[in-house]
Amino acid sequence: GDKDIRQHEWFADFDFDKLLKKELEAPWVPKLKDPLDVSNFDDWDDEDTPPDEKQRSLTAEEQEHFKDF
Repeated sequence: GDKDIRQHEWFADFDFDKLLKKELEAPWVPKLKDPLDVSNFDDWDDEDTPPDEKQRSLTAEEQEHFKDF
């Protein structure tokens, strides 16, 4: 579980308690022109994507997994 991740050497200096308390400062905060500014995202138009690269629909068997969701 998460214990394996927390104990990994890569996270040796990471303070998970501060993360949970939302006390960590973001390493980078993008500048926004307004609350709806999306200029930090790449432009991408689904209409330009060939049909074979679009996400396929779920099969009936796959959809069954979500029947009570």
